Amino acid sequence: MGRPRVRFTGRTEADAEAVLAAAAAHDACLSGAPADWEIPAGCAA
Repeated sequence: MGRPRVRFTGRTEADAEAVLAAAAAHDACLSGAPADWEIPAGCAA
């Protein structure tokens, strides 16, 4: 089974650094579940 997908909506170019950090954290997490990796403040709702 694959890892959970994570979707960020309403983001702009100003959020690019946070989105890239989130992608790296998600990729490094074995489960991919949002509760198992740190979501950057710039991506938190």
